[in-house]
Amino acid sequence: MKILPEKEHSYVVDSNGEPMIVFYRETSRLFVNRRLEKDHVGYFLNIRHPLHIDVTGQTQVLIPRIPDQCDGIILTGYGIHDSIAFIVKDKELQSMEFPLE
Repeated sequence: MKILPEKEHSYVVDSNGEPMIVFYRETSRLFVNRRLEKDHVGYFLNIRHPLHIDVTGQTQVLIPRIPDQCDGIILTGYGIHDSIAFIVKDKELQSMEFPLE
Protein backbone atom coordinates (compact mmCIF):
# COMPACT_ATOMS: atom_id res chain seq x y z
CA MET A 1 0.00 0.00 0.00
CA LYS A 2 1.46 3.32 -1.03
CA ILE A 3 0.46 6.32 1.07
CA LEU A 4 1.00 9.65 -0.65
CA PRO A 5 3.02 12.28 1.22
CA GLU A 6 1.25 15.06 3.10
CA LYS A 7 0.60 18.25 1.13
CA GLU A 8 -0.89 21.57 2.09
CA HIS A 9 -4.12 20.83 0.19
CA SER A 10 -6.36 17.96 -0.82
CA TYR A 11 -5.39 15.42 -3.44
CA VAL A 12 -8.89 15.82 -4.90
CA VAL A 13 -7.88 18.15 -7.71
CA ASP A 14 -8.25 18.03 -11.48
CA SER A 15 -5.40 17.77 -13.99
CA ASN A 16 -4.80 21.54 -13.68
CA GLY A 17 -4.44 21.36 -9.91
CA GLU A 18 -7.81 23.03 -9.33
CA PRO A 19 -10.24 21.64 -6.72
CA MET A 20 -12.43 18.95 -8.30
CA ILE A 21 -16.20 18.98 -7.88
CA VAL A 22 -17.52 15.50 -7.16
CA PHE A 23 -21.01 14.06 -6.73
CA TYR A 24 -22.30 11.80 -3.96
CA ARG A 25 -23.96 8.50 -4.84
CA GLU A 26 -26.31 7.31 -2.11
CA THR A 27 -26.44 3.73 -3.38
CA SER A 28 -22.68 3.15 -3.35
CA ARG A 29 -21.83 5.80 -0.71
CA LEU A 30 -19.06 7.05 -2.98
CA PHE A 31 -18.21 10.50 -4.29
CA VAL A 32 -17.67 10.30 -8.07
CA ASN A 33 -16.26 12.84 -10.51
CA ARG A 34 -19.03 12.16 -13.05
CA ARG A 35 -22.18 14.31 -12.87
CA LEU A 36 -25.62 12.85 -13.49
CA GLU A 37 -28.60 14.94 -14.61
CA LYS A 38 -30.23 14.59 -11.21
CA ASP A 39 -27.20 16.04 -9.36
CA HIS A 40 -28.02 19.48 -7.98
CA VAL A 41 -25.26 19.57 -5.38
CA GLY A 42 -21.56 19.04 -5.92
CA TYR A 43 -18.93 18.60 -3.24
CA PHE A 44 -15.35 19.60 -2.63
CA LEU A 45 -13.47 16.99 -0.60
CA ASN A 46 -10.66 17.33 1.87
CA ILE A 47 -8.54 14.19 1.65
CA ARG A 48 -4.92 14.64 2.68
CA HIS A 49 -3.75 11.12 3.39
CA PRO A 50 -5.35 8.94 0.70
CA LEU A 51 -4.95 5.32 -0.17
CA HIS A 52 -4.98 5.00 -3.97
CA ILE A 53 -6.44 1.88 -5.60
CA ASP A 54 -6.60 1.32 -9.36
CA VAL A 55 -9.77 -0.67 -10.13
CA THR A 56 -9.61 -0.38 -13.92
CA GLY A 57 -11.31 -3.32 -15.60
CA GLN A 58 -12.71 -4.82 -12.40
CA THR A 59 -16.38 -5.78 -12.67
CA GLN A 60 -16.78 -5.97 -8.91
CA VAL A 61 -14.87 -3.72 -6.55
CA LEU A 62 -14.23 -4.79 -2.98
CA ILE A 63 -13.48 -1.67 -1.00
CA PRO A 64 -11.22 -2.20 2.00
CA ARG A 65 -11.61 -0.51 5.36
CA ILE A 66 -9.83 2.83 5.38
CA PRO A 67 -6.43 2.28 7.06
CA ASP A 68 -5.84 4.20 10.30
CA GLN A 69 -3.10 6.34 8.74
CA CYS A 70 -5.41 7.42 5.87
CA ASP A 71 -8.39 9.75 5.73
CA GLY A 72 -9.82 8.50 2.45
CA ILE A 73 -9.55 6.20 -0.54
CA ILE A 74 -9.21 7.20 -4.19
CA LEU A 75 -10.42 4.66 -6.74
CA THR A 76 -9.27 5.26 -10.31
CA GLY A 77 -10.79 3.50 -13.30
CA TYR A 78 -14.10 3.09 -11.44
CA GLY A 79 -17.19 1.92 -13.32
CA ILE A 80 -17.99 1.75 -17.00
CA HIS A 81 -16.76 5.31 -17.59
CA ASP A 82 -13.40 4.82 -15.84
CA SER A 83 -14.34 7.52 -13.34
CA ILE A 84 -12.52 8.56 -10.22
CA ALA A 85 -14.36 7.69 -7.01
CA PHE A 86 -13.61 8.80 -3.47
CA ILE A 87 -14.39 7.52 0.00
CA VAL A 88 -13.82 9.70 3.05
CA LYS A 89 -13.56 8.70 6.70
CA ASP A 90 -15.91 11.45 7.86
CA LYS A 91 -18.36 12.86 5.31
CA GLU A 92 -19.41 15.73 7.60
CA LEU A 93 -15.86 16.95 8.26
CA GLN A 94 -14.28 16.21 4.89
CA SER A 95 -16.87 17.45 2.40
CA MET A 96 -18.21 20.87 1.54
CA GLU A 97 -21.44 21.24 -0.46
CA PHE A 98 -21.44 23.33 -3.61
CA PRO A 99 -24.94 24.11 -5.01
CA LEU A 100 -25.19 23.77 -8.79
CA GLU A 101 -27.49 25.79 -11.03
